[in-house]
Amino acid sequence: MITFQNRVIEGGIAGIVDPSLIRGLWLFQDEGGSTITDRSGQGHTATLRDSSLDPILASTCSPGVVGIAPFLILGNTHRWATPDVADLSFVEPQAFSGMVLFNCSDATDSTLFTKYQEYFFILDGSDRLVLILGNNGVSYILKVSSSVTSLQGVWTTYGFTYSGGGDESGIQIYLNGASVGTGSHSGVYSGMVAGAVELNGYTKFNGQAGPAKGSMAVSSLFSAELTPTQMADLDSLLRRYAGVI
Repeated sequence: MITFQNRVIEGGIAGIVDPSLIRGLWLFQDEGGSTITDRSGQGHTATLRDSSLDPILASTCSPGVVGIAPFLILGNTHRWATPDVADLSFVEPQAFSGMVLFNCSDATDSTLFTKYQEYFFILDGSDRLVLILGNNGVSYILKVSSSVTSLQGVWTTYGFTYSGGGDESGIQIYLNGASVGTGSHSGVYSGMVAGAVELNGYTKFNGQAGPAKGSMAVSSLFSAELTPTQMADLDSLLRRYAGVI
């Protein structure tokens, strides 16, 4: 079970997803330094940085608390990153899923998390939730976006699942635990590049400049295609943790 200030997060991630499938679980709390501990047990500690990649203290990002959940307000010069490791890469035909608890501050591009040349999970300038798989450094290989827009100024879970195998129909995008479909897609997908790049919350890609602008409380990755029930349960867990439901 995962705890914060001696409180157990109700239900527990391990009660929803097999713990061996949790690749990363970052709770964005002020731990008195520049690190965000990976609570998955995988040891993928993230570092808070500014745009020049220099480490910064959590207090620089304006920490706060909603419910019992601590969070950091990430601005235009803030990013978080964890070093490249194999188990944060999802090379075809590997299925994977992700979910973040985020309060979006504006309608400009915002990166929820990315592994450049492998995958991008973003809110675009139209507030659409977008998953991009694969990239040759110049153009998208596959971009799937939902027509449902994000909720500015509201604590929201944004998630996706991918079944693997290069089929865009195997991608589902979730808003507050409910599937909002695959939306439109573009590009021809031929598998991830699997470059040696860190996982982070800031990227510049095809003209899209996107730090995660807003309040970030939780970010999570899983090495499986989670079911709709699991995504709904995970959403409920995270939003209960934040005290918003």
